[in-house]
Amino acid sequence: MTKELRDTIYELSNLDILKGVFSIPKSKTSGYRKCVIRRLSDGVYQFERFTEKQAFHENVSHQNFCDKLCDIIENEFQQLQIFTPEYIYLLKITSKGKLLQNRCKNTQKVTSSDNTTHNKEKKYIINAENAPAVFYDLGIMSKDGKIVNAMYDKYRQICRFVEIINDVVSKDRREEYNIVDFGCGKSYLTFVVYHYMTAIMGKKVKITGLDLKSDVLDKCREIANKYNYKNMEFLCMDIKDYNPESRPDMVIALHACDIATDFALYNAYLWQADYVFSVPCCQHELNSVIKADKLSLLCDYGLIKERFSALATDAVRAKLLEFCGYKVDVIEFINDEFSPKNILIRASRTTNITHTRRNKIYEKILSFKNEFSAELTLDKLIQSNVLVEKDFTYVKGKASMLLKDVIYLRKLSTADTVRDVYDDTSDFICVYCNDSIVYCSKLDTGIINSEYISDNVSKDDLTQLHSFI
Repeated sequence: MTKELRDTIYELSNLDILKGVFSIPKSKTSGYRKCVIRRLSDGVYQFERFTEKQAFHENVSHQNFCDKLCDIIENEFQQLQIFTPEYIYLLKITSKGKLLQNRCKNTQKVTSSDNTTHNKEKKYIINAENAPAVFYDLGIMSKDGKIVNAMYDKYRQICRFVEIINDVVSKDRREEYNIVDFGCGKSYLTFVVYHYMTAIMGKKVKITGLDLKSDVLDKCREIANKYNYKNMEFLCMDIKDYNPESRPDMVIALHACDIATDFALYNAYLWQADYVFSVPCCQHELNSVIKADKLSLLCDYGLIKERFSALATDAVRAKLLEFCGYKVDVIEFINDEFSPKNILIRASRTTNITHTRRNKIYEKILSFKNEFSAELTLDKLIQSNVLVEKDFTYVKGKASMLLKDVIYLRKLSTADTVRDVYDDTSDFICVYCNDSIVYCSKLDTGIINSEYISDNVSKDDLTQLHSFI
């Protein structure tokens, strides 16, 4: 390292630094995309390195801070931004080793990331007084009962997720919940959700965590046994292969990678889960196939194409859940300062959608597919149960998608009960002609199929009915 560069970093390290960002990895094979510096309390700085899927933390004292900056700029990244209350400083090492420097006014209003200040301002549902004991094993809380500064961002993510769940659970009167957590990983949120539901809300809960990393799941089982979390199990298996013993009330899928999110959402629909919480990540499928004609400029630049593909993927997923009868919100999970994967899809099952409404929703999806020549896995899974043949549209599906139309036809066709106890979990087939329902039948094995047909058609008109069932 040149004397000029070391002297420059030494001067910067003694400024009132609020935040720093290392970027542009020196090696294309480097696992780290960037490194963010945050000032904690007591003169400690946190270095958070980001890979494509994970974040790694390291705390450094002020006396070692300058050496750490020098080490990273020399071996890992070519560029460093330093934010102070007055200025933003930029250092860049060119490919020929030349040092470039710049300074501009801090107009971005970057403030201190001293977490102790935030801790006083924000009141969380999970706090130091009612935090689960498992926080100690997860490294979130110290032995003296305080949130560890280096884990404060993770703590805020956990609390934000609990708030989002609380929005629906606090209005739901049921006393028992069956929850499935896809891609549970180290189960930070799995354990906290269990604690929130049982200790804070007083509910009976069974949680099943699924992941593909057996060693991680062994650690989860160890922690669950240590704290006597009786109704928790962790299974090493793929999302697509899991069949629950009873219908899940809630499905959680946080950072299920790429099309794993599609299978998680589709399974939630098949099980008729009442609540779905999904934070998608690594949306590669659309990015790899997307093409455009009129809006080709969205695909001309790699970075813009990648970000547009990710947003478009989640927009289509949200619409497809609406197509299946869910009420959907797309909300910010955490501030994008801490993670770019900050969109959460929250869906609540209803049975209010009609065929006309479904068609309007799908017109939007179809318009997108036609413009960008792209189709998502979730779309293929759902549309495999739809057949259009001449004047008739055949639809196989679950209660959330079809029940309102089924009940409407029952009312027209019979004076019998228009709804029974099996409806909410049943498989149905419905047939439509000119957007009006003309036939419906329940398909559940072991239950006598109830068939209702409109006066406008005969069963002989429905030539594809038998083969489609």
